[in-house]
Amino acid sequence: MRLHQHWNEVVTPRAWLFRCVRNRAFNHLRDHKRETLTSPDTPDAYAASDFDPKSAMGQEAPDDVLAKLEAAGTLHVLVQELEERDREMLRLKYVEGMTYSQIGERIDMSVGNVGWRLHHVLKNLADVLRRSGVEGARG
Repeated sequence: MRLHQHWNEVVTPRAWLFRCVRNRAFNHLRDHKRETLTSPDTPDAYAASDFDPKSAMGQEAPDDVLAKLEAAGTLHVLVQELEERDREMLRLKYVEGMTYSQIGERIDMSVGNVGWRLHHVLKNLADVLRRSGVEGARG
């Protein structure tokens, strides 16, 4: 469709089409890459992005698996200690996949406030995780 829209401007359609498809694929991956919040009780506690090509056949070392389970358990406890509104915003964003505007409509809050609140909730969670020794927790 894009090629048709830009047909008069395109000098080499094949190269343009490959570049366009590649760029759209990168945009899709970037736009759909998101953090996930999972319960430590769920069997699929790890996303595909956790695959380590250095490890044999994608298997992680037992210490790494244990560290991730402990981190997930700690995060689960911390999320349960949040205010109900903050837990609901995290659930809507990371479980339901809603946008800030959809979340704002659902809980009667402006888009800016939703973004600000989620940013600070995540920053505080990362700070607590870092202080408790969880590796990879960034602020």
